[in-house]
Amino acid sequence: MIQRFRKKTYNFLRWGEKYTKTDNVYLAKGGFWLNGRQGLTFLSSFGLALLFARLIPKEVYGNYKYILSLAGLISTFSLTGISSAILQSVARGFPGTFILAVKILARWNSLVFAIAISVAIYYLANNNQTLGYGMVIVAFLFPAIRTFGVYESYTNGKRNFRQGAIYRGTVDIAAIFATAIGLFFTDSVLLLVAINLSTQFVLDAIFFKKIYQSITEEEKTMVEPGIIKFSKHLSLQNVLNNIASYVDKIFIFHFLGAAEVAIYTFATAIPQQVKGLASSLVFLITPKISQRNAKEAVGMIRGRFLLSLVILIPIIVLYVILAPVIFKILFPTYTDSVSLTRWYALIFLLIGNLSGLVLTTQKAVKEQYILTTFGSTSQIVLMLVLFYQFGIVGIIWGILISKYMTAILSYVLAKRFARERATETIYIK
Repeated sequence: MIQRFRKKTYNFLRWGEKYTKTDNVYLAKGGFWLNGRQGLTFLSSFGLALLFARLIPKEVYGNYKYILSLAGLISTFSLTGISSAILQSVARGFPGTFILAVKILARWNSLVFAIAISVAIYYLANNNQTLGYGMVIVAFLFPAIRTFGVYESYTNGKRNFRQGAIYRGTVDIAAIFATAIGLFFTDSVLLLVAINLSTQFVLDAIFFKKIYQSITEEEKTMVEPGIIKFSKHLSLQNVLNNIASYVDKIFIFHFLGAAEVAIYTFATAIPQQVKGLASSLVFLITPKISQRNAKEAVGMIRGRFLLSLVILIPIIVLYVILAPVIFKILFPTYTDSVSLTRWYALIFLLIGNLSGLVLTTQKAVKEQYILTTFGSTSQIVLMLVLFYQFGIVGIIWGILISKYMTAILSYVLAKRFARERATETIYIK
C-alpha cells in the first residue's frame, strides 16, 4: 500500500515536470525537510509573538527588538557573504572550503566583538544601562553564533537537507521556546536577550562540532581556488544591503520610540515569516543553479516567476482581507499594525524572482555590485525621504518601491550577463 502510494506520487511529480520545468522529485525530497523546519519555526515564532503581545509592554518589546537589530547591523562587518560561498563551493565538490572559511570567518568576527563593545561603552557612558549591557551580551555571544551557524551552508551544499533542517530547526525552536519560558518569569530586556542568544550559542556550537568532525582529512584538502576572494566580494556587496535590512528599526526607535518599533515589528512579522517559509526554496535551487551555465540559469527565471505569481497573488488578496480579523483575535493590542501589514504583504510578489540568485551562482561580480549598490542605496534613501513625509508607512513604501525596482534591474543584468558570457564562449571557440 505504502509502496503503491510512493510510486503514484513519484509518477505524479515526474508528470508535473513538463509544466514546472523543474526536478519535482528533488524539490519534494528537500522541500519536505526545509519547509517542515520552516513551518515548525513559523508556528513557534507565532506562539512567541502571541506571548510578547500579551505579557510585556510595547516599550519592552521595542527595546528587545532594537538590541537584536543593532546586533544584526553590526554583523555587517563580518564576512556576510561567506555562507553563500560555502554552499556553492561544497555543492561543486569542495568540502574543504568550509574548514578554511570558518577559520577566516572567526578572525573577521573579532571585529564584530570590538564594535559591539564600543557601542556598549557609548550607551553606558550616556547612562542607558539597558542598551549598554544588552550590547555587552551581544558582543560576547553574537560573533560565536555567526561563526558556528555556517554549518547549515555546508549541509545544504551537500544536499543533506534533512540534517541541516533538523539542526537549524532545533536551534531556532529551542531559542524561541527558551525565550517564551523566560517571558513567564521576567520582563527584563537583558534577561530575554541573554536567554535567546545563549541558547543559540550552545546548540550552534554542538552542531558545528558534529559537522566539523564528520569531514575527513582528505576532504579538508579539497578547497575551491578563489572562493574566499569571491566571498569577500559578496560580503562587500552585502554591506549596504545589511544596513538597509536593519536601519528601519533604528530610524523608528530614535525618532518615534520603542513602542513604535513594536508596532512596526508586528506589522512585518507575519509577512516575514511567510517569506521565510518560501525562502527555503532558495537552498534547494542554489545547488542546481550552481551547476548550470549562464544561459540555462537565466532561462529559468521568467517561467519560475510567472508560476510563483499564480500561487502568491491569491495568498496576498486573502491576507489583505483577513488581516483585521487576524490582529483583532491574536494581537488585540497591535491593531495599529493592520494598515501597515496590508502594505507590507505586497513584498510576497517578489519571492519567485531568481535573478539575483542567478547572478550570485554565476559569480557575476560586477553585476552584483551594481545590483546591491542600487538596491541598498535606493532603499535607504527612499525610507529616509518617505519616513520624513509619512512616518512608519513611508518606510514600508520605501522598501516596496526599492525592492520592485531592484527586481527589474536584476533581471536586466542577468540577461545581459548571459549574452556576454555566450559571446565570450563563441569567441574562445
